[in-house]
Amino acid sequence: MMKTVDYLISLCTLVLLGACGQSSIETTFASQSDKIDTYVSNQLTNHPEYLAVYDQGVVRLIVAEGEGAEAVKGGKVTFYYAAYNFNNTSISAGSLIATNDADIAAAANWPLSDTTLFVPATVTLGKDKLIPGLEIGLTGVKPGEDSYILFSGIHGFGKRQIGTIPANAAICYHVRIEDTEN
Repeated sequence: MMKTVDYLISLCTLVLLGACGQSSIETTFASQSDKIDTYVSNQLTNHPEYLAVYDQGVVRLIVAEGEGAEAVKGGKVTFYYAAYNFNNTSISAGSLIATNDADIAAAANWPLSDTTLFVPATVTLGKDKLIPGLEIGLTGVKPGEDSYILFSGIHGFGKRQIGTIPANAAICYHVRIEDTEN
């Protein structure tokens, strides 16, 4: 009987710890979303010409509208990007985690010796393996658009740390759309 009680207490403790961990990560994602909303709100206040598109917890802050066909699932998007770890309410060279834009890399003092890295990326929405936030954010972009795609860790790289990207990190992609093809 005593072993059964000990087992049940241990099982309950594990369940509670798991629930606390889940609650903690949900709190983290909610805090990230609040910081993103604050950032977007401040940008819209300071730049009334900007537009914000909200989709499934992802925000695309359009700083320059494009023209032409909107990218749709199954369509191709060709773009330059700079990805940032969005850990507060700003975006800076110090939080840059990836880019294919030589000017942004140079401004962040990244080495420019491998010029093959600095070419536009082309992806097929719904077919290429993109993180969910980027996939959602690229849907609807137009050629010539300049925008920021922001999302909490729920739409990011997941529970594992990847290089300099912390687990469950909020991410911001600055994208310049070269072309769309549907």
